Amino acid sequence: MLEDNKKISLKQAMILYLLWVLAPTIRVAPQAAAAMAGKAAWLVPVAASIPGILLIFILARFFKTDQGSLADILCKALGNTVGRIVMGIYLFQVMLQLIVALRFYAERVLSTILPNVSILMLGVIMLAVVYFVARGGLVSFARLGQLLFGIIMVVFALHFALALFNVKLENLYPIVLQDAADAALGSYTIAGVWGNVVLVMFLGRQIVGKDQMKKHGLRAMLTIGLVTLILLITVVGVLGSSVTARMPMPFFMMVKNLSFFGIIERFDAFILSLWIGIDFMQITLLAIIAKELFGRVFKMRMDRQMITPILLFMLCAFLFIARDKKELENLSSDVLMPIQLTMEFAVPVLVLIVGKIRKKI
Repeated sequence: MLEDNKKISLKQAMILYLLWVLAPTIRVAPQAAAAMAGKAAWLVPVAASIPGILLIFILARFFKTDQGSLADILCKALGNTVGRIVMGIYLFQVMLQLIVALRFYAERVLSTILPNVSILMLGVIMLAVVYFVARGGLVSFARLGQLLFGIIMVVFALHFALALFNVKLENLYPIVLQDAADAALGSYTIAGVWGNVVLVMFLGRQIVGKDQMKKHGLRAMLTIGLVTLILLITVVGVLGSSVTARMPMPFFMMVKNLSFFGIIERFDAFILSLWIGIDFMQITLLAIIAKELFGRVFKMRMDRQMITPILLFMLCAFLFIARDKKELENLSSDVLMPIQLTMEFAVPVLVLIVGKIRKKI
């Protein structure tokens, strides 16, 4: 019935959310957590889960009666004019995230498996695949996400199990009270990534069962929290916090050195392939959200073909967004992350307060 209505369930939407945040979590969490908390890096996702869970409760209040999308909530709580202005800022954030995600994908491929390929070619190939999949609609994309999510969870579980044999307890313990405090302070980076659940809800008109946000949202938040916890235990436990903090892609380097009793080695190629698949899901979902926001902000009817100009703009922008990977990382941490924290945590709280005062929520 969902497919006939061209809508997906909230459970499917949360799976797409999990696939989206996996890529930046794998890239950002080990290095950032180790740099801030040292041996206590594995406590960072525990601290980051607290604002994430509170955010789910706010979204659950917004969609208590399964009404429209987050765009409708903004206009209802803030008024049409202010609501569209806020949506315009969200559109800017999504476009910037899309450009940064595309560039990080290209930089990763260049530094690992295809160093002599043009970065433009990598961008063209990715956006071409995104274009054809996005044109197929959200329903088929969600079904693809369900399949890919199952495969990724099984593969990552196997790799984490192998990595546990190489974990050194002295890299994780002992910790002191100051380490726990550092973990809490360092959780903002991961929390900023997990807050992307807010952006998914701009697709609310194509999602049914939003009144079950508390149930499915909490499951999604706890799932990404558990995955990140295991990720940090294995990466920091194997490499050590000082090495992890200085290494550009610690998870990839940890996987690269894995072996099964010396019989099976070189898991890195397979993991990198899955990582590219996660990048694809992230970029495609961002493009779909950008198209939806563009239509709501400018009051345009956005059919499937309208994703073309968005992707063409992305292709041009990702070439000039940064001169090198270091500049890209600085852009992500110094510019994009504060925007994410503000728009994904502070703004929903403000909307809830204003909506309550105006008796619209």
